Order: sequence, then structure tokens, then C-alpha cells
Amino acid sequence: AKLHIIPHVWFRNTWAWGYDDTKPESKQVSEFACETNHKKIGKRYFQCSPSPNVGGRTEDIHPEFLFTDNDTNFKAIWGEDQKNHTEFTKDAFHRHIVNKEKGAVNPAKSGTKSAAWYAFDQGEGVPPGECAVVRFRLSKKLAEGYIDEELFDDVMDQRLQEADEFYYRISPMPMNDDLRNIQRQALSGMMWCKQYYHFIWDQWANGDPGMPPPPPGRKAIRNSQWKHMHLDDILSMPDSWEYPFFAAWDSAFHCIPLTMIDPEFAKKQLDLFTREWYMHPNGQLPAYEWNFGDVNPPVHAWATFRTFKMERKMYGREDIDFLERVFQKLLLNFTWWVNRKDAEGKNVFEGGFLGLDNIGLFNRSDPLPTGGVLEQADSTGWMAFYCLCMLNISLELAKHRRTYEDIASKFFEHFVLISDAMQYRAGSEAKSLWNEEDGFYYDAISWGGPWTQQMPVRSLVGLIPMYACLTLEPQVINKLPQFKKRMEWFIENKHDVFERNIASMKRRGKDNRLLLSLVNEERLKKILERMLDETEFLSKGGIRSLSKYHEEHPYSMDVNGQHFSVGYVPGDSDSGLFGGNSNWRGPVWIAVNFLLVESLLRFYMFYGNTLKVECPKGSGDEMHLGHVAEEIQHRLQHLMARGDDGRRAINDGNDMLDFDPHWKDYLWFYEFFDGDSGRGLGASHQCGWTGLMAKMIHDTGVNCRLPQTPRTPTAAASHYFDDVFTRQRRNSQTKKPDALRRSSTSRSIGARSDYWRSAPPSDDGDHEAEAEEGDDTRSNGRAWTIYKDDGNAEARNKERESADDHVHRYVQDQLKRLMTPNGPEQYEDEIDAPTETGMSRLALSDTDKQARDWFAETTKSLGCKVIVDAMGNQFAIREGLKEGPPTVAGSHLDTQPTGGRYDGILGVTAGIEMLRTLHDNDITTTFPVGVVNWTNEEGARFPISMVSSGVWAGAISLSHAHELKEVGTGSATMKSELQRIGYLGDKDCSHEAMPLAAHFELHIEQGPILEAENRKVGIVQGVQAYKWFTVSVRGADCHTGTTSFSHRADALLAASKMIVYSHRAAARKGALASTGILTLKPGSTNTVPGSVDFSLDIRSPENDIVSLVEEDCKKAFAKIAAGENIDGLGTDFIPSSKSCSVSWKLDTDSPATKFHPECISCVQDAATSIFGDKTEALTKPMTSGAGHDSVYTNQRCPTTMIFVPSKDGVSHNPVEFTKPEDCALGAQVLMQAVLRYDQKRAEGKV
Repeated sequence: AKLHIIPHVWFRNTWAWGYDDTKPESKQVSEFACETNHKKIGKRYFQCSPSPNVGGRTEDIHPEFLFTDNDTNFKAIWGEDQKNHTEFTKDAFHRHIVNKEKGAVNPAKSGTKSAAWYAFDQGEGVPPGECAVVRFRLSKKLAEGYIDEELFDDVMDQRLQEADEFYYRISPMPMNDDLRNIQRQALSGMMWCKQYYHFIWDQWANGDPGMPPPPPGRKAIRNSQWKHMHLDDILSMPDSWEYPFFAAWDSAFHCIPLTMIDPEFAKKQLDLFTREWYMHPNGQLPAYEWNFGDVNPPVHAWATFRTFKMERKMYGREDIDFLERVFQKLLLNFTWWVNRKDAEGKNVFEGGFLGLDNIGLFNRSDPLPTGGVLEQADSTGWMAFYCLCMLNISLELAKHRRTYEDIASKFFEHFVLISDAMQYRAGSEAKSLWNEEDGFYYDAISWGGPWTQQMPVRSLVGLIPMYACLTLEPQVINKLPQFKKRMEWFIENKHDVFERNIASMKRRGKDNRLLLSLVNEERLKKILERMLDETEFLSKGGIRSLSKYHEEHPYSMDVNGQHFSVGYVPGDSDSGLFGGNSNWRGPVWIAVNFLLVESLLRFYMFYGNTLKVECPKGSGDEMHLGHVAEEIQHRLQHLMARGDDGRRAINDGNDMLDFDPHWKDYLWFYEFFDGDSGRGLGASHQCGWTGLMAKMIHDTGVNCRLPQTPRTPTAAASHYFDDVFTRQRRNSQTKKPDALRRSSTSRSIGARSDYWRSAPPSDDGDHEAEAEEGDDTRSNGRAWTIYKDDGNAEARNKERESADDHVHRYVQDQLKRLMTPNGPEQYEDEIDAPTETGMSRLALSDTDKQARDWFAETTKSLGCKVIVDAMGNQFAIREGLKEGPPTVAGSHLDTQPTGGRYDGILGVTAGIEMLRTLHDNDITTTFPVGVVNWTNEEGARFPISMVSSGVWAGAISLSHAHELKEVGTGSATMKSELQRIGYLGDKDCSHEAMPLAAHFELHIEQGPILEAENRKVGIVQGVQAYKWFTVSVRGADCHTGTTSFSHRADALLAASKMIVYSHRAAARKGALASTGILTLKPGSTNTVPGSVDFSLDIRSPENDIVSLVEEDCKKAFAKIAAGENIDGLGTDFIPSSKSCSVSWKLDTDSPATKFHPECISCVQDAATSIFGDKTEALTKPMTSGAGHDSVYTNQRCPTTMIFVPSKDGVSHNPVEFTKPEDCALGAQVLMQAVLRYDQKRAEGKV
């Protein structure tokens, strides 16, 4: 057949709206390439390659480039009397190729829409069994000639291999290949259903300047109360074909499978819906575009916590910032629900259709034809579920911030009141929503007071109350004293509520757990009896939305001459409600089944093996609730999995879909499924909430379609309860989990920090129960990113080994059947090496090596080349459009022996975050940029601070630096330790061998000024002068009991006087003097020391002052050593003693430094771009009181520094702290300054 392949490149038409008349352009620049140019994204090149011919023909097929404009053909749509905005319109390619219309495309070879036309139309075209291949790409750089076909194919093969490996690692447990294929298509479908969504209410209501005005009534037709809406984001859509708009509860479910492969995107989705430009000022979340004010079930809190826990489990990251940020906005939403949907304040809710459309007798969003109010079992169940989700999050946050204990108490009490209201009504004639005779929950019509009438429709409405259950770990309650105290008070003072309330606190379950639930054991059994009955709810493909009982027994009511009826409809709706496309009277829906499964698992964690039910009813099979949950998940998987006969239930017997090799392995993800046959119905590409199939396969696919006995013990439960907390296993000691690290919230929710944090190991229990799992609950604490190719096979293998380590640990944690391989060590412990609250990572120590390994691996994954020089300095360089020395950010990762977590570390991690931001947003700078980790900046282990930057600058010789011995009694040298840890690089340590264009260093202030003045950023103008000395005092060792004062040559006494004098001398000149090291010998209690060495640090903004203090001290120290009375430090009360000797050795001489004006200007401009008119109030020009590597870099390249506040001005101390938001602001200023300097280089201004 003749085949025409026409790859397109076009620009979205925004210029026609009338806001901006600047049009992008695409034009042909060579035979095989066209250039696109857009004012925001710059130039890109659409480049093609000749294609091999088909049918044995030898000549290649060359593409013909076609051009037109992406504008509507008004004449074709509305008639020839209309006028087109452009000469060439968007349908030009069809008219040119199909209609052979001359003049349809632009002969000038330019426009806003372009295509490469490959015509395989010679003879009969493509023969049977052959294929046509075209190769094209869109890139920033234009390659000469045309695309290298071999290289192109190699890249495609590699990407395919990487994709295969990635999806395998998502679910590495052994399972059926068909299930693995279904899971992969579900997850890739989730990515496919991402869509750009643009809705700005003002523009929609008022119309666009360049378009005809909207109808006069547009502002009033719908969503008139949502004028704040400003949506301009990439969102996950239910089905980008049939449902190309979001629905709040759909989106929440989407985030579960999305978290498996892209937790950052999932978190951003959840966060967006709570932002001010989405959420209504009254707290309501937008439902969907047809009516933002409608009501979807409140599942946002559940999805938020599940996403948090899944990321912690699968990726080893704990994003408390994300959890707290969303939770605080959900407090508003919860209040909205209470105020708007509990009209009478009875804790029984009406709510509306709640996403279940036609499940009830009446349209639940409209006033009842009977009058009164519809009290909904599902609405009340949803709110109880919402309440427990908020309680769950509160308890998690209370582990980190005690103030959340009060909020947890609020949700605990609110849940109990909702539960009580649903089960019990005051007054002898009042009825609850529970029907004791039928053993089921029903909706009820209330006419006020005791007058209610239940409507006995057995539907999901009566199952949803099961969602509201939560198990509490006793160790968590015991470690939250305020929550425990309030809970006990509530139980004691509201005992009447607890005595009749099913959320009993008296009974303890499995592992001494507590249960909060709307349904007690007796009612749970009655509900499950119906739910697990194949003649009612249980189908071969999951739980039906309406009981099959109503097929023969429909429920009906006549009201005011109208007949209302509910009957079982397993497939497409026969109701006119909601436009006839409402299907909740029998079909199976994945999302609500997923929540039922999780509820059963929570019940199992309380009841364990003590509660078993018949499943299915009448089978004689008794199962505990963990196995019931597993059975339901298997039935849901059977909808899509190939059966023994080779057919899939969703295909409804279609031979082509079941057996044709071109179709049988490719699935459609339907919106819902026939309650009898399992046939797929509704939207056919709904990888949205039907994508939950991926998570169920992940959890229970291992034993799906295998013999059902013996079962894998509660395999499903271990996947749901994925919190990491202390587990007490039989015959084993309790094991503490390793510390977790923060996730990257700057990428998930905007301007937030992304700096490493390690909570100290804790034996806290968790508030939600978890199944028994392996003892090894560790994770490697690194982003699970495997596929960054730096061309180094060894590095790639190391990355894969690292990923394997995480994967196998994860598998072991879940199934206890795979062994952990020998791979890289645990990075959570490596990076932090925590002291009590701070850090102890001395230069070139083992922990320093581990941090260096992390630095190298992380920056390589961001596309950087890592260079290590002869001093172990690490330079991570990201290439630019042009060659040249890099502009770098950075600082150091070594710390003081009892240091903090911010000094130096902030500068390096912020530099890495800069690289990550550039990488993730595909931004290429004009010249290379990078980040540097300088060795031994602190001088804590080897006695010269900033020694490696000093060697790089040529101020310190390499041989001298290599020979430095560690402080104290150690014998190791810098060179020997560099060799030992593998960081003695081949590159010369020199500004000539490794030139830098500029150096920007972000650092904590290490002083109190910024905090005291409530400023956010210090713009550092320079660094004060300082000198470090080792002062040696020599006397004579002697016995403390037999040697009188007058016969002693006491070196320690003389040294003490010298130290006191140095402080006085410095104070007189407005300078500073300090001693941080004092070493004496022989170090015996009954021996007067004859040898003392101490450090002396003199600092001042002026070089002359430092010299004056030095000279003063040298003269005075000589006199003190001779026994003279100097400055009141003489022998007033102590007889004259023998003299000592004193000598000085200069360790560091750092003159006052003035930073480069252009660098300072870039920082100033960056701060202004962030703070605007508040820049002067929030920033401050400063001189650094501490020495930094920037002192030496400033000698060889333009340099400056950026300061952020230090709490209480404390540094070099475990309590050193800088607020995360201040860290984030500093990182933003840093990145903007580096980009501004790069721009100045590009413009030739520096």
C-alpha cells in the first residue's frame, strides 16, 4: 500500500488571542532541517534523515518540507464569505497532499506549522511484510548534513533498553509476563494522559481581544463563583481523548500509580489542587470544569498520605514539607465540608452525588422531590474516612512537630462524634442509617426531628462506611503525651458516647493495636456477608456498585405522580440521569474497589486471624480479611489478564483483540466494567483511575493466577502498610529503621528547600499498623534515577549496581525472598554521619569519602563531568553552548569535629540543586557552569584551613599541603589519606590546569547580624583579614608535689597568661583573638607540663590591625615567658618562677579580601529579581568575619559570596541552624546570580 508519513512541528496558536502579536517562526535552513524560533524557548532544529526505500528500490526517500500557519481556515468552516486571518491555514498539508491543491502551502518555506513529507508511493508502495522507517529529531544543535542513522538507532535501542529496565525495577518481583505487560501499559498510560490544562476564568468570561466577543450570558452560565481560577499547568487527565479535563477525586487516585514512577509529579498534582488559584477561598476543592462547585468524595487527604508513604517506601525519601504544606490547606477544606454539608450540625452529611452519579433513587445533587434532606450513608462514611486520614497525617506530623498533637486530638474527637451520629439517634422514634434487619447501611430522607425514612437500596453507599477505619499503634500513642492525655480525657468524660459507639477503645487487637472504625465486628460480618455473595456484590471481576439482588427486586417510589426506580444494570446505564452517561447501578469500578481492599487490610491488621469470613459466600472457604483483600485484587486483575482460554474478560469475546498477534498484547483501560461479564465499558483509554491496576499487580501479582492454596500469607498487607517503623517480630529483637532523607520539595511544590536532613534513628512506632515484614527495613536514601550515561561503562555499571541494591532491598522488605547483593553502601548513613544534632565529617575521613562519592554520583546523574585534582578538590562541570572556563558555585562538605549541618554543606547542595534545576528544565547556559567541593576548608583535621583552594590559587605549595599531618597525635598526611580514600586526582591542582571563570559561594552567615535585623540575604563585599599561628611554649617537666612555684618552668601557666593577654590586645584594637587548640605534654596529673602548643587566631577587617595585634602579642608573650608582670598577669600572688621559651609558627595568612564588583552586581540583581521593592529591607551588604575558600579563589577569578541567616548566630556547633525557607531563598539568589554572570559573559561584558 502507498504510505505517506508526515511528522509535524508546530507552535500552539497563542498570537491569535490578541494578547501578544509576536509570532514564532519555522523556516527551512537546509535540505534536511528546518529552524524553529520562539521568543521564550529560543531556537530548535527539526532535522530529518533520508529514509531507505522499500520494495527493493535502492534510491532513498527524501523528505519534502512543507510550511503553513497554524491558523483556522474560516472559509472552509463557515463559508467563502468569511475572511481568513492568514493566507496559509492549518489544513494546508491535507489539501496539498490529498487534494493536490496548488498554493495550499507556503512557497517561501516558512510559517508557524511545518512538516516533513515522506512519500512511499512508488509503484504499489510498501509491499506486504515490509515496513517504512523515518528518522527525525528536534534538538538545540544543528548537526551537519543529516542524522547519523547508526547513532540514531543506537540511541533508540538504548532508550528502549533503559525503559525496559526501568519498568522492571518498578516491580521486580517474579510474576506472570502478561501481568507485567499490563502493569507497564498502565503506568506508561498514566504518563500518556498528562495534558497541558489552561483555564483562566477572567479570560474565559470576557473573551480574548483578538476573537469575537463571547455570548452575553457566559459569565452566568456556570462557575460564576470561581472567578479566582487561574489554571496553567500540566495535569494528569482521566482520559486525554474522552475526558480531557480534570476531576478532583480522579486526580487523587491517579497519584497512586504515578507515585510508583514519578513521585515528584504526583506530589505536585496533589499540592496544586490546594493552592489559592485552584482551591476556592472558602476551602472547597474544584470538582471538574463543568461545575467546579460540585462535590467529589473527599479523598485528597488519603491520596496525600498514601503518596507520602509510597515515596518513603519505594524511594527512601520522606517529604515532610510536602505533607505539612498540603495538610494545612486541607484543614480549610475539611472545615468547608463541615460547614456546608452538615447542614444541621448533627455530624450526618448530605453532600450531593459524590461522584457516584445515578447510584441513588433520586438525583442526589438536586432538592428531593419528597421534600426534606437526604442523609447519605456514603457522605457520612466519606467524612469519617476523611477525618481518619487527617488524624493519620496529624499523628505523622506530630512525630516531628509536637503542636500537631492538638490537631490530632481534634480529628480523633470529631471522628467519634460522626461515628456516634451515624449509629445512634436520640429519641425513641429516631432511626440511624444502619438497618439492623438487613445488616446494611442505607440513605435516609429526614424531614426534621425524629422523622426519617430509610431507602433500602443495597449499593456502594452501604459499603463506603467500611472505608472509615484506622488502627493505632500503642507505642505511637505512648510517645505523643498530649494526644494520649486528651484521648483519655475524652473517653473518661464522654463515656456514654464510647459505651454505645463501635469505635471501642477497650478492646485491643493484634499486637495490642487499637481500632477506630464506623463498623464494629458484628456489623462488619453482616456487611461482608452481602459483599462476598456472588448473587449480590461479588462478581468475577471485583465488587459491583449495586447489588445483583436488585435485578429481580428493584426498589421504587412514586412521588407526586413521578415514578422513581433503582434496578441492577450491569453495563451501560438505562437511566437518563446525568445525560444518560452515568453507570453506578451494577458495573465494577476500580477506584472504589481499591479503597475497599485497603479497608479490609486495615481491619486485618486489627483482627488478624481471629476474624474469618466465608469467601465467596456458600463456598465453604473461610478466609481472614487479608486473604479476602487479596482475593478481590486477583479478581480485578482477572478482568484484564489472559485466561486459560487465551481470552481477556474486558474484550467480551472479540477474537481480534484476544488472538490477533497485532492486538492481543495491547490493552484498553476502560472506565468501568460490566458487573456480570467483565466487559470493558465507557472511555477506553482511561489509564486514569483504572491505572490503579498497576499498584494492585505490584502488590499481589506475584501469586495471581497461581493455585489459591496455600496462599502467600498476607502478601497484600505488607504493600499497603508501607510505613517504616519499629516491628516486633516473634523470636527477634526490635530493629530501628535507618534515618530517612527529605525529598526534593523544591521541584514538587515550588520555592522550597531540598537539602539533606537525617532524623536520628528512632524506635517510635507508627500510628498505622503494618504487616509483619523482614527485619531489613533500610533503603538507600537516594533518588532512584538510573539512566544517566556519561560514556563511562564502569560508572554506568556502578549506577546499575547501586540501583540493584535498592531494588533487592525493597524486594526483601516485601517478600523476604530475594537476597541483597553487594552494592554501594547505604547513602542515608554515608552523607550524614550525625553527631547528636550536628555533623562530624572531618576531611578525608571515611564519612568524607562517602559524601564525596555521593557528590560525584549525583552530579554525574545531572549530566556533569566530574574532575578530581591532586588535592582531592571535586569539580562537577555541566557543558554550555560554548567552550570556556566554568562559572562555579560551591563550598565544602567537611565539618568541624562537632559541627553543624549547614556550614559549607549548604553551598555545595545549593550548587547541586542549581544543576538539577537546569537539568530538569532542559536549560543550557552559554558557557559551562558547575559546582566545586573544596578539600579541608575547615582545617579541623589538617592544620591549614582552605588549604586546597590555597594550593589551587598558587598561595600554598602542593608539596607542603601533601605533607601536612593531621592535628593531634595522628601520623597520617593529606597525601596518604587522599590515596587511601581514592581521591588523589591526576589533574594538577592549579588555577592554570583548572581555570574558573567566576566563583559564587553561598554560605550561612555564622554570625547574628542578619537574624537580628530580620534580613534574608547578605551580599558579601569581602572577607576580613586573619592570621593563624601555632604558639609553642617550652619549660621543664617537674613533679607537682616536690617542686615549689619558684623552681618551676610552668609552660601551661605561661601559655594561659598569653591567651588571656591576646584577648585584651585584640579588644583594644577592635579585633578578635581566639584559641581553639591547646596541646600539652606530658599530660599527667602529677606532672607540671613543660611543653604547650596552642593555636592563635587573629582577625580584623583591616590588614594593619591584624599586624598590630600580632606585634603586640609577640612582644608581650616574650615578656610573659621571661616571668615579667604584663598587663596585670604577673606574680602578685605567685612567687617568681623560672623562665620559659616561646616561638611562633605562621600557619595561615589571609589578607583582607575585596570581592569582584561584577559578581557582587550579579548577586544584587538576583536578589532584586526575587525581593522586588523589598530588596533594601531584606538584604544587607556585609563583610565576612570568617575565612572561606572564596578568599583564595578571589586571587585568581572574579568571586563573591552570599550569606543567609544563622539562628542565634551560632556556627561550628551541633545546634547550628538555618530555616529551610532561608536556605531556599539563598539557593535561588545563587542560581540567578550564576545565570546572570553567564549572560554577561555571553554579551562580552565580563
